[in-house]
Formats: sequence, C-alpha cells, structure tokens
Amino acid sequence: MSETAENTQPVEGNQPEEKKGGTKRTIIIILLLLLLGSIGYNFVNQQKNKAAENVLVSEKLLLMKELGDLKKNYEIAMVNNVNVSEELSLERDKVLKMMDELKKSQMDLAQLRKYRAQTQELKLNLSQLIAENEMLKALNTKLKVKVDSSMVELGKSEIKTKTLDEQVKTLSKTVEKGAIVKPLNLTFQGVAQRLSSKTKREAFTNRATKTKELKICFTLPENKLAKKGDMHFYVQINNPKNNIMGLKETVYFEGKSLTYTFEKVIKYDNEAVDVCEYVNVSLMKFEPGKYTAQLFLKGDFVSKMDLEIK
Repeated sequence: MSETAENTQPVEGNQPEEKKGGTKRTIIIILLLLLLGSIGYNFVNQQKNKAAENVLVSEKLLLMKELGDLKKNYEIAMVNNVNVSEELSLERDKVLKMMDELKKSQMDLAQLRKYRAQTQELKLNLSQLIAENEMLKALNTKLKVKVDSSMVELGKSEIKTKTLDEQVKTLSKTVEKGAIVKPLNLTFQGVAQRLSSKTKREAFTNRATKTKELKICFTLPENKLAKKGDMHFYVQINNPKNNIMGLKETVYFEGKSLTYTFEKVIKYDNEAVDVCEYVNVSLMKFEPGKYTAQLFLKGDFVSKMDLEIK
C-alpha cells in the first residue's frame, strides 16, 4: 500500500505544469488565429481597396472619354448653331476645364460622382441650347417668310403708288399741256389797202412799191382748261436787214430779254378769239426782201412766219 502511494504522488505533483503548458498552447493558437485573421482582414481590405481603385480609374477614364465626346459635340454644335454659338462656346470651355481638373487631380469616388453629375448637366445644357437654336431658326424662317411677304406687298404697293404717281404726273402734264392756249392760223401779209366802210374789202400785196403796212393775224382757240385772264403777246418783226421794226422796246422775263415790235394784250375767257394787228413804218417805203414775224407769249416763243416782198 505504501508503494502505491509513493508512485502516485509524483503524478499529482506535475498537474499544474501540464495545465500551464496547455494554457500557453491555447494562447499561442489564439494569437496565431488572430494573426491569421488580421492578415486575412488586411488582405481582403487590400483586395477591396485595389478593386475600388481599379473601379475609380476605370470610371475616371470613362468620364474622360465622355467629356472628350461632349467637347466634340459642343464644337460641332457651335458650327451648326450660329444663333447660340457664344453660349455653346462658354459651355465647351466648362468641359475643357473639367477635363484638365480630372487629369491633374487624385480624386475619390465622391468627387468622381460630382464630376459625373456636372457632365450630365453639361449634356443637358447642350441639348437645351440646340433646341433653342432650332426654335430660333424656326422663328427666323417664319419671320423671313413674313418679311418677304411684307416686302412683296410693299413692292406691290410701291409699284402701285409709283404707277399712280406716274399717272398723276402724266395726267398733270396732260392737263398742263391741255391748259396751254396755243395760237393757231398765224398769217403775215403785206397790205396795199385796209378794209374800211369805203373800200368794203382789204387788198393784199407782196410788192414793195404797193405795200403800205404789214398785217399779222392769229387765232386763240377755245380751251375750257385754260386759265381765264389777260394774255400778253409780243410780236417781233425783222426787215430784210434783220433790224427790228416798230417800237423796239425791250421786256425781261426771268433773266431773258425780248425786244419787240408791238405788244398785244388779250382778255381771254376760254372762248375762241381772232386777233389781227397792223404795222406801219411811219410812211417809209418797204424794201424788197424777206420779212420775218415771230410771235411770243410772254417770253416764250410760239410761232414764226416769213413774208417775201418783191
């Protein structure tokens, strides 16, 4: 019995050491597990970060491509939409600024999302500006059609007005011409004997020895358009030596002068009037040759007639 007791006592004495050894192993195992967990966690995080970084790079490249395409679209729109080219140019500059910032910056996903939102806004602005330009083009087309139509109507009105003006001018000229009383039936003769109660008839001649005086006659026709009143006629008679016969007085009309043989004032009342006047050269004999009689209404030449005396 005593031997048994002696053999069993040492076993009981080693139990605390064994417990200590088990505890150490447990701690080591736990530490290893923690280390492995930490390594695994860090690895997973690294993979996640790498994946996020790859996504960020991919998104950044994709956004750069979108901005590049958007820049081209703005430049094309600037050429095709001249009505809003200034506004398109300003928006295009915003795209260029964003592209420059993307190239230089190390941004996170939140910043990238912010830039993407701005890109979408720029795309919307492009669509709105193009739509605005189309609206302006449509309005310009309608306005051009309206202006062209107005110009056509205005042209028609101008042509009509011009035609009416021309008609009025033509009518005025016609009336003005029609209102002129032009003497008719001008005669210029040598007189040997006047008509009188004794002679009963008038004798005409072209012989110098028989000519006692010269007679000039004309008729004022009826004209209802003419102005009533006194009409001043001047007769200028030149002898064969081209000297003016008669009074030889001079009258002036707007810078023009007229030396006349005699003046005849006729009271005209729109009815026909026969006018005759005699020229006697103070009992002097008439020389053979050509005599010329010219008739003037005020200062304007009316008619002319020659008389050959032999």
